[in-house]
This record gives sequence, structure tokens and C-alpha cells, in this order.
Amino acid sequence: MNTLLSKSIVRRGVKGDAAQISDLITLSIDEFVCFEYTNSARQLLLDSVSKDNIAKNLAGEFDYWVAEYHNKIIAVLAIKLPSHVFHYFVDKVYHRKGIAKLLWQSCLKRLQLDSATVYSSRYAIPFYQSLGFEFDGEQLEENGVICFPMKLLIKGA
Repeated sequence: MNTLLSKSIVRRGVKGDAAQISDLITLSIDEFVCFEYTNSARQLLLDSVSKDNIAKNLAGEFDYWVAEYHNKIIAVLAIKLPSHVFHYFVDKVYHRKGIAKLLWQSCLKRLQLDSATVYSSRYAIPFYQSLGFEFDGEQLEENGVICFPMKLLIKGA
């Protein structure tokens, strides 16, 4: 196992993580998701991941998981219970280093999901496919925000 993976800590997100989670998601959305959105759709999406909104999610029906490296949150996975992937982002410095998969496997083990759904961005489709997700309908667009419904049936669950 590489040093990054062996020294990363996966844990449940807490309210005190809201600012770091919001910052990570905001940077990721701005770079990898909003390139095809109108300014109003971009702002709508960015507003939805404000520190206050993340704090509300953490206190509500969402189960947040984070990966930390040297006390910095480098990845976040939020499940809107019971099994919808709501946020799943990795700091771009840590892309393609196994962090996303580590976070996913840890979450699956702890939540014991038998299926999962996600509204993927265009950018994230290949990643979700690598986890076994398949398309579950046509492209959706609401208020200029574009997504692709996908579903995963988890074997052995």
C-alpha cells in the first residue's frame, strides 16, 4: 500500500468539518463541473455547498465520510440516507491515487449498502463506471444544472 493510502484516515464527518468540506467541494465543482453551466446554474450549485448548507446536511439525513491526510480533509463522500451518493469529491492533488476508492470501500463496509444511486456530473461518469455504476435514465437538467442518473447494485450485499 502506498504511503498516502496507509497514512490517510477515513472517518465520519462532523459539524466542525463543514468549512473544510465546503471549501473542497466548491473548488472541485468550480473546476470540474461548472464548465458547462450558465452563470446562474453555477451560482445555484455553489450556494448549495456553502458552509452553512453543509453544516445543515451534517446535522440532517446525510452521512458524511471524509479522508484526511496530515489533518487536512482531502476527500469527502456524502450519502443521503438511505443510499444516494450526494457529494463525492477528492482534492485534485490526490486524484488517481486511490483515495476515492479507499473512501468508497470504507463507506460501503460501514453502511452495508446493497445498492446506491447518484446524479453524476459529466466529468465523474468514468469514475462512477469504474465503481460499477450504470446509467439509470437520460441526462437530466434542472435550473441549468446537468446530471446523469446512475445506479449500482452491490454484489454480495
